[in-house]
Amino acid sequence: MLSSNGGGGPSANAGFPMERKHGLLGRMGGGVLMPIGMITARYFRQLDPCWFYTHMAIQVSGFAIGIAGVVLGFRLNEDGLKNVDVHKALGPGGAIEAFVEARKAGKVRFLGFSAHSVEAALVAMDQFDFDTVLFPINFVMYSQANFGPQVVQRAREKQMGMMAIKAMAKTVWPASIEKHHPYSKCWYKPTTLPKQAALALRWTLSQPDAAAVPPGEIEYFRLAMDVAERFTPVNEDETKTLMAQAKGLEPLFHLGSA
Repeated sequence: MLSSNGGGGPSANAGFPMERKHGLLGRMGGGVLMPIGMITARYFRQLDPCWFYTHMAIQVSGFAIGIAGVVLGFRLNEDGLKNVDVHKALGPGGAIEAFVEARKAGKVRFLGFSAHSVEAALVAMDQFDFDTVLFPINFVMYSQANFGPQVVQRAREKQMGMMAIKAMAKTVWPASIEKHHPYSKCWYKPTTLPKQAALALRWTLSQPDAAAVPPGEIEYFRLAMDVAERFTPVNEDETKTLMAQAKGLEPLFHLGSA
């Protein structure tokens, strides 16, 4: 019996194996939600502006669920991303060959990956010529943990598209309110609305070749749409202000994170 927990006993997921979860997430994200989002944009534009927000919410949800399925697929190989043999997955005979064949067949146009580890991202980028990378690009992580500039630089060298996540994140929740905070869709403490959050997003979008995926929390999602519509790059004074606000905060991720 295969087990993802590395132990010799029965898997804790025997009733609903990880393989089935992986398949379900992939089908829900790419096979159900993404097409529904496209249908919304195609046939409900008369319901302006509701169609747009509905379309974006469904597409982002489908993308996130699909990414979760991909991550779970990697976890099937070993207990955690840090133990995955990336070289094997991306090398000859590895899983990447199936995606390359899909691109050759015209089933997909671009190939990308996501990571929450600088080290894993750099290995993946060196092993294969991906089109895009989805990665946390955040002012606190940059300034307090040196987490992210390595991936941005490598993506620029390889002329890859950079899709940033966690742009409007601030720090971890204190243990006392970790499960009792007002933001049901944020496992982290977000930046303060509206000024700090807008500035944080503008800072991320000012990084080389970066686009950003907004968070699911509705107030931040709407603010992100406004920032994108009237976007201007941050200036030196704004950057200094933001970095001063980051000083002493605990980053969500560090170098060496799995």
